[in-house]
Amino acid sequence: MHRYAIEIGWPVPLLKKVMSSADIAEAMAFNRLEPFNSFKDDYRHSVLCWLIARVNGSKTAKVEDFMPCYRGDKKQSNRIDQQIREAFKIGNIG
Repeated sequence: MHRYAIEIGWPVPLLKKVMSSADIAEAMAFNRLEPFNSFKDDYRHSVLCWLIARVNGSKTAKVEDFMPCYRGDKKQSNRIDQQIREAFKIGNIG
């Protein structure tokens, strides 16, 4: 329920007051079928980054290489930052 409250921008107490538990369960089930959360946005942006890398000469880039890591995996975050920098260098953007 907390993640759903965050996604729609409501505090949990307000969500509990305004929606019944059945409404909340239905909204959460719908979100599993049709995601409207930040993961979907992150995936879209990862596809765009992957496309930019491929257009600029990358042969090994994968979409998941550009997905952010939210679990504190600093090594993965550093790898993604490095790949983004390399993509910009290949295209002579910066």
